[in-house]
Amino acid sequence: MRRFLRSLVATRRAQIISGVIVVVIIATTAGFALLGRADSKTTATTRPRRTATTIAPTTTRPRPKGVIAPLTGLRDVTGAAGHRPALTIKIGNTEEARPQKGLDQADVIYEEVVEGGATRLLAIFQSQVPDVVGPIRSVRRTDQGVVSPIGGLFVYSGGAPYAVS
Repeated sequence: MRRFLRSLVATRRAQIISGVIVVVIIATTAGFALLGRADSKTTATTRPRRTATTIAPTTTRPRPKGVIAPLTGLRDVTGAAGHRPALTIKIGNTEEARPQKGLDQADVIYEEVVEGGATRLLAIFQSQVPDVVGPIRSVRRTDQGVVSPIGGLFVYSGGAPYAVS
C-alpha cells in the first residue's frame, strides 16, 4: 500500500509540475502577443486590407534611426554604442568627492562597499563619453566581478598589487 501511495504522490507531483510549465508557456506567449500589439505609433499606408464589412488601411511602424544601446536598452540615434567598447571608471563616493563629474552620462552605475563601510562607484559609459570624469579612485579586488563580464576598458588610479594584477 505504501508503494502505491508513493507512486500516486510522485505522479500527482509530476502532473502539477507539468501543469505549471504549460501555464507559464501560455502566459509568456500571450504576453509577447500583447506587447507586440501595444507598441507605439503606427502610420497608414495606401494599400487597403479587406474585412468582412469594411475596407481598412493596413498599418506599418516607422523604422526608428540608430541602434539599441546594449547597456541601457535605449535607442542610440548616433549609433556610437553599437561599435564603442564599454568604458568602466572607478569613482570616489565620499563627501569630499562630491559633486562627482560625468556620472550623469553613465549608462550604468554600480555602488560597491569597500572597507569601513565607505562606498565607491563603478560608472560604465558606452552611449556617451563625458569630457571630464572623477574623482578617479583605486582598483579593488571586487571590481573584477563587474568589469570582467562587461569587458572593454577599465580606468582606475593605482591600487594594491594583488588587485591590479
